Amino acid sequence: MAYGSTLIRSRATPLGITAPGLSFLPVRDGLWRVTTVTGAILGHIERGESGAERGQRFTARALLSDGVHYSELGEFGDAQTAAECFR
Repeated sequence: MAYGSTLIRSRATPLGITAPGLSFLPVRDGLWRVTTVTGAILGHIERGESGAERGQRFTARALLSDGVHYSELGEFGDAQTAAECFR
């Protein structure tokens, strides 16, 4: 008997940017995992709620060495600038 995959696939959209040595994997809508090309997790980029006066914002968070906690690196006006924090 054949079984279907039980893997839950994210319907989130790609981040739509590139940065040498980094990959951006959709976790859910508005959240991307930042990894090295070898798969090491560096942190996350999250799209924040945008207000009319602020425009769209992206928050970069680095995964700390304990592998559980994060440190906020900053909030940026575009995803490319947020990604540069991880290089």
